[in-house]
Amino acid sequence: MKYLFMNFILFFFLSSSVFAKCSDSELKILNDVASKVKITYQYNEEYEKLAEPIYGNFSLFITGVTNDIYVYDYNSLTNYFIADAEAGVITIKDIDGGDRKLYIMSNNSNCKGKLINTKNVNVPKFNYFAVSKYCEGIDGKEFVYCDKWYQYDINKANFLKELEIYKAKETTNDNPVDPTPNDNNDTTDNWVKVLLREHYIIFTCVVVLIVILFVYFISKRRRGDL
Repeated sequence: MKYLFMNFILFFFLSSSVFAKCSDSELKILNDVASKVKITYQYNEEYEKLAEPIYGNFSLFITGVTNDIYVYDYNSLTNYFIADAEAGVITIKDIDGGDRKLYIMSNNSNCKGKLINTKNVNVPKFNYFAVSKYCEGIDGKEFVYCDKWYQYDINKANFLKELEIYKAKETTNDNPVDPTPNDNNDTTDNWVKVLLREHYIIFTCVVVLIVILFVYFISKRRRGDL
């Protein structure tokens, strides 16, 4: 028991000494250094042109890492140090889209392994429906579910349902339906209109002749000739 008690006291003393070394001033400096870490990403579009295309592949770029800090990639369970950088840039290749969490850790001897900051990176997700047979010949701007950067989740059943609705609308627009004739229209009126349109000169002459005759007989009657 005495041996165990002495070991506990020794462990407590050493642990307190280690944590006591990481001062507030050092933490402030580490926080300032960590705030300068920048993380960007780039889509590897050239992979789509390969004989066997690869879609949704990104590269991640980390800058601002120094000897006092390193980056722990939670998704790949990998540490990245300044020694991994080329021209000041750490490159993480061949990653998929989605949320990615990176921890900025202390590499300072007095605060070794202490979490300094957390970076959340939202890498765009690739919509694989866009490169499927269903989206062949369809503009992703017209039908968003065929846009390769459509960022919302949609399962295949809902996708096919929306695709069916879209194609039905397209068919309607391409082949407009002729207006349905009104069965209640008076066919007699239509026949008269057609007749007048085709023989309007004859009808005009007849009307003019009738008017002249009417005027002639009226004038004769007034003079008493009739």
